[in-house]
Amino acid sequence: MAFVFTIEGSNVFNTEEPLDKILSRIEQVKNWKDTPVFFISLSHHFNNYLCGHAHSIPDYGGLVMDQSPGMNGDFTEKGKKVVRYFLSLDDQNRRKENLGRRILIDVKHMSALSRKYYYKEIIEPCRDVYGDEIPIIASHVAYSGIKTLDELIVNAPNETDKEGVSTFDKPFNTWNINVSDEDIIEIFKSDGIIGVNLDQRILAVPKKEKKRTYPDDYDIGYLWDNLKGMMKVIINSSLDNKEKVLKLFALGTDFDGYIDPLDKYPTVLEFDDLREALIKKVNQEEASEKVDLLFGISTEKFVDNICYQNAFDFAVRNLK
Repeated sequence: MAFVFTIEGSNVFNTEEPLDKILSRIEQVKNWKDTPVFFISLSHHFNNYLCGHAHSIPDYGGLVMDQSPGMNGDFTEKGKKVVRYFLSLDDQNRRKENLGRRILIDVKHMSALSRKYYYKEIIEPCRDVYGDEIPIIASHVAYSGIKTLDELIVNAPNETDKEGVSTFDKPFNTWNINVSDEDIIEIFKSDGIIGVNLDQRILAVPKKEKKRTYPDDYDIGYLWDNLKGMMKVIINSSLDNKEKVLKLFALGTDFDGYIDPLDKYPTVLEFDDLREALIKKVNQEEASEKVDLLFGISTEKFVDNICYQNAFDFAVRNLK
C-alpha cells in the first residue's frame, strides 16, 4: 500500500475569509516537507467563494441541503489568485519558485464553467507560452456522454435525477459533475489522469427492481461502458500518440465518501473479483474492437493498468 496526501475541497482553508489569510494557510501546507499534499479538489459540494461547484446532490437531498449558492458558477477574482498560488504561478501564469511546492488541481466537483476557465486561462497558456506542462487530474468521475463544456454549461440549470440514470437513448449520467469529450481531450493532452468512479449514480446505473433477475456482469457492464466511452473519445479523435490512452485511466472509487457503490464491489475486499470481471468483460468485445482499444497489449495488462499501475506511475512521475 502507498498513501498519498490529498485534499477534497479548498473550503478547509476557510476560503470565505480575506485572500491574505487563505494564502498564509496554503503556505503552511506547502511547507510540509516530509508529507507533501499531492493535489487538491478545489471544489466540493458547497460554495467555496473561489469557483463554481457542480450540481452533486440528488433531488431528495435538496430537501435538507441547499447547494445552490455558487453552484455551476465561474471563478471569482479571489479564486483566480488562489488557484494560481496552489500551482505556484504569478498572475501571468509564470512558474515562480518563491511560491513554493506546486499542489496540483483536481477538477472533480468543479463546475463545467469553472473547468472551462481553468483549461483556457491557466492550463493552455502555461503549456503553449511557457512550456509548463501541468497535468490535469479528474480523481473520481464518469462519462457524461456530452461533447463540449459549453453544452454541459447550458444544460446545468436543468439537471434532475432523471438525467442521472441510464436509458437506451442516453446511456450516461449527463450532469456536469461528469466529464465531457472536451474535458477528456484536455486531460489527455496534459498527461493527466482520470479516476473512474464506482458510485452507481455517477455511473448512471438504474435502481434495481426486486422482482427482476440481473446478469452476473450487470455492475461491471456499467463501469466498462463508461470507461470504454471515454477511451473512444481519444481513439476517434485526430490527436497524436493515441496509444497513451492506455495510461489515462485509473480507479477513482470515491470509497472515502458517502456513495452507493456497485453492489458486487462495495469495498476493496472485492477488488480481485472486480479485476477478474473486467478482464472477462473486455474479452467479450469483438476482436476488431479489442484491437482498437488495447493497442496490442493483453487484456490482463490493460486491466492491471486501470486497477493499479497507472495511478502508481502517475504519482511517481508527478509527486516530486
